[in-house]
This record gives sequence, structure tokens and C-alpha cells, in this order.
Amino acid sequence: MLVLCGRDNQVLLDFVRGLHPKGVKKRVAVEVAELRVQGPSAVREISRKLSSLKPGQADAVIILRGGGSYADFVAFDDRELIQAIRQCALPVITALGHSEHVPLAARAATASFDVSQTAGIAIRTENNRRWFAGQPTSKQLKTKIEQLARELSVQGSRTSSLEQANARLRQELADTRNHAVQLRERGDDLQQHASLQNREMHSDLLELALQKIRLNSLSRGLWWSLWTALTALAAHVDTGLGTGQTVALSMLPALWAIWTFTGGYRAQRIIDSSDWRGAVMDVDLCWLRPRIAGATVPRDLCWLLRHRNASLQQ
Repeated sequence: MLVLCGRDNQVLLDFVRGLHPKGVKKRVAVEVAELRVQGPSAVREISRKLSSLKPGQADAVIILRGGGSYADFVAFDDRELIQAIRQCALPVITALGHSEHVPLAARAATASFDVSQTAGIAIRTENNRRWFAGQPTSKQLKTKIEQLARELSVQGSRTSSLEQANARLRQELADTRNHAVQLRERGDDLQQHASLQNREMHSDLLELALQKIRLNSLSRGLWWSLWTALTALAAHVDTGLGTGQTVALSMLPALWAIWTFTGGYRAQRIIDSSDWRGAVMDVDLCWLRPRIAGATVPRDLCWLLRHRNASLQQ
């Protein structure tokens, strides 16, 4: 609030007393500008001050004086001052004192009062009304506090429920992890057991195949030995060939008989080779079993090793 007044401190004190009574919180700031409020120069000073004001510089401007005779109010009937009041960028309030004469400046102002204290009281009342406008009452505040307390209680219950659910989920997660670890360990044990069984079964299959190859080599070797003896006897009796010629004629079946007799030894060398142990030991028994079971000569094992290594490379 911008106050335009003369050097009369009592007028200003009365205004401040009405605006800020004792024991009441001050909500309006007051800025005082001392000017002449009567005489020939009052019109010029007050008009110049009102014309210099800009929007936002203050909420309002009030002109104070302490009353007087009719002659003291001549300045407030001046046309120049009336125009300055009407054209002022801020609302203009007047409190020009008790007088039967109402000056034109008071009529042109936004609001007018008779004495400064009354103006201060009115401004304080209006300011308080605007200050508390839209503010909740104590009953509304109490209701709002009770509502917030209920919402806080509900949120607390929800938080407690969520914490319990979180604790249950953590426990379930820990149980699931422990169960997964147990399953993984059990899977590793089963895998090791299956691998051991595969190795044992693989060894048994190889042993059976080896015995089968040895038996087959023995039987075929005996047959070729018999064939060699019969060939030599027939060549010597029927054709009358000499001993050297007979031996030369029976040399081929004799060599084949020797090669057949060594089938078990050659099969053993194939099984003991590094290629067989590194590539065939852990192969799928579903693929390996019928092929090992069908092996009758070392050549079958060589074929099995060659095709198995080719499938592993692919």
C-alpha cells in the first residue's frame, strides 16, 4: 500500500493503527511518500506522483489528510488532479478528513473514506477477506485430517500385506532355488551314472563283438586250413605234381587261412586304438548296439569307426 500524505504524523499513525491493530498479524506492507496536501503546489506534486506510478508497483495508493476548512480542499477539486486520479495505473483511495464538503477527488477515486483510521480498518477487513477466501475452515481441516488418517491406516494395512506377500515370495524363491540346485545335482549324478552305464554296456558289447569275431576267425581259419590241405592233396594225387609245385599251388589258400586266423588280433588292435577310444566310447548306444552286434570281421569295426567319425564331424 502506497500512502501519499503530508507531514502530519497523526494522520499516518491513525491509518496504521486501523490497518495494523495491536496483536494482529501484519499482512499489508506500507510505503509512505510525503507530499503537500494543500496549497498551490499540492495539485502539481500529487498529480506528478500519481502519473509516475506503474502497474505492479503497489496494490493501491491512498491519499491522506486530516480535514480542514473548505479552502483547504480547493486543491482536491482541481481538474488536473481529477484527471491524474482517473488515469492512474493503480487504484486510488482517499481519506481526506471530516468535512461537509465532499471533494471531486474523493468522488473520482476508487474508494473514499472520511478519516484515515476508517480507511485502514476497511483495507484490513477487505485484505483479510481476500486472504482467507478459498482457505479451508477448521471443520474442513479436521475432516480432511480424519480422511487422511483413514487413508494412511489403509495404506499401512496394504503395506503390511505387501510386505508379508513379499516375504512369502522370497521364501518360495529360496525354496525354488534350493530345489533347482538339488535337481541339478541329481541330474549330474544321473548323467554320471548313465555315462558309467553306457561305458560298461559299451565295454560288454565290444567284448561280445570281439569274442564273436575271434570265434568266426577261428572257424573260418580252420575251414581255409582244411581247404588248403585238400587242395594240396588233390594236386599231388590227381596231377602227380612235385612237392614244390604242390606247395606253390596251395600257398594262396594257406596265406588266406593265416590272415583269417589273425582276425581277433586285428579287431583287438582296432578297439585299443586312440581313434576308437576318443570317438566311439561315448556314442549313442541306440546307434552303436546293432552295428557292433552285427560285426563278424575286423573290417566291420573299421567301417563302423570311419562312419562314426564322419557323423561326429558333421
